[in-house]
Amino acid sequence: MPWAKRTAAYCHFYGISVDDRTMRNWCSKLIDHGIIAKSAGSESTTIWRTHYDGDKPVREPVAENNKADMLRYFQRRHDLLEFHQKENRESGMNAADAIAAAWKQTYSDLWTEFNCCYYSCKSFTLNAFSNSGIDVIEVYELCRELAAAAPPPPKPSPPPPQPKAGFVF
Repeated sequence: MPWAKRTAAYCHFYGISVDDRTMRNWCSKLIDHGIIAKSAGSESTTIWRTHYDGDKPVREPVAENNKADMLRYFQRRHDLLEFHQKENRESGMNAADAIAAAWKQTYSDLWTEFNCCYYSCKSFTLNAFSNSGIDVIEVYELCRELAAAAPPPPKPSPPPPQPKAGFVF
């Protein structure tokens, strides 16, 4: 799931407002400490598609009936990347710059051609083999209990009464 979707889900389901940069930092720390791990294998990877509806980005998992477009996109990406790398190397760029420029050119061409972007997102899993000394399941259960026991947020107070129209002496 893309980070923007994750932050929206946290806000919707748990009432927690956090930006995607903060979530990325948290995730990085949890991975560094061995608490979570990126899932391995294609069964834990989801392909997502981002496109625009007007000026609003729409992120959605690729549906089974849309896989043909996705495969065409990835084949075209491969072909364009090879073309741009070769073109950049022939123009005299060093290898690293040629590759970086080729990726940028490729994605620009793909947006123009497909009006979308396809990408993969790996899921995360609790690391059962962690040697961090933290009982992850216990922390998870305590968080669930705290969330369930938390009082609902206070209702906003009503606006103050407005003065009545008329003359004030």
